[in-house]
Amino acid sequence: MCRQSLPSLVLVPSLCGAAMRFVEIDGKRYAWRDILQKRREQLQQSRQPQPTLFELREDARPPSARTAAGRYLEPTLFDGDPR
Repeated sequence: MCRQSLPSLVLVPSLCGAAMRFVEIDGKRYAWRDILQKRREQLQQSRQPQPTLFELREDARPPSARTAAGRYLEPTLFDGDPR
């Protein structure tokens, strides 16, 4: 039953509940512990801070114009205040 639902995995000769030691992907056999180690490295790299793409500037708009809801409630198109 387990081999039918997971045909690409090479299971330990015991029952399906046993730990996997190898995985077969595209006809190549990989050690499961190596795959887990690579995944841990990926997660560690993703948690590191990334540099910003551009300089962050302070928002000069009035507080009501900083959100879409605020711009809807208090439109400033016809204020006559050129910015």
